[in-house]
Amino acid sequence: MKYSIVYDKPQRIRFRCGAYAFDKAYEGCIYNFLIEKNYVKKVEVNSENGGILVMYDKGYRQNVIDVIASIERSSLVDFEHIENVMVITQLKQTGDTKTADDTESTKTAGDSQTENSTENK
Repeated sequence: MKYSIVYDKPQRIRFRCGAYAFDKAYEGCIYNFLIEKNYVKKVEVNSENGGILVMYDKGYRQNVIDVIASIERSSLVDFEHIENVMVITQLKQTGDTKTADDTESTKTAGDSQTENSTENK
């Protein structure tokens, strides 16, 4: 992904990818992709201004930059589950991690039940 670093302090870095460089659905995918890294503590993604703020553990600055640079739209978007991703992301961003985890578990269980019923036919 193309970006410029607009703020860079220890354990906090802000990237700007350009206004509308990605849409709202892609915003959620970027958030989920980054927050699952064990060294990332907080992520804020804004599709309107193309901003990505990442707060990370000490010593992982280059890892964060490398991850941002490696992002490609085709590697993040799962169109089959995009609506679920957006709901879960909104819940996580508002701090409702319990509901987000419950929703994620329900969706995952539903997916495996669908796979099992297909296999049994």
